[in-house]
Amino acid sequence: MADATLVEENFSLGSDLINSLQEQGVDIRGAYWKYSSDSKRWKLNIATEIAKKGEKELFLKAIKAQTKIDLSLVQFVTPESPFYKALHSFIHVDGRKADIKNNTVNGIFIEHIIAYKIT
Repeated sequence: MADATLVEENFSLGSDLINSLQEQGVDIRGAYWKYSSDSKRWKLNIATEIAKKGEKELFLKAIKAQTKIDLSLVQFVTPESPFYKALHSFIHVDGRKADIKNNTVNGIFIEHIIAYKIT
């Protein structure tokens, strides 16, 4: 079972990071916490076109943001990633929290996500 406490403790830190990255000019198309029962961990996935060039520039911007989030919990993905595309095909979220569990969309299983933004 997913450890929701971890997400609640980090949800506001993730929001701070997302806001800071946007202030630095990063166009964020999606941002969501994704749970994996295999690793028993939550990861903050941030979908942005800049991820096509690699994660180095994005992690440097994340460090510049000086948020208290553990950056080992952050993963940058492209909007073309299959998981993000599946999310985007059935939900649009911006400005509210969406909690989705145990769904399959376009052949992609969504175990548990808590989304800030899917646009």
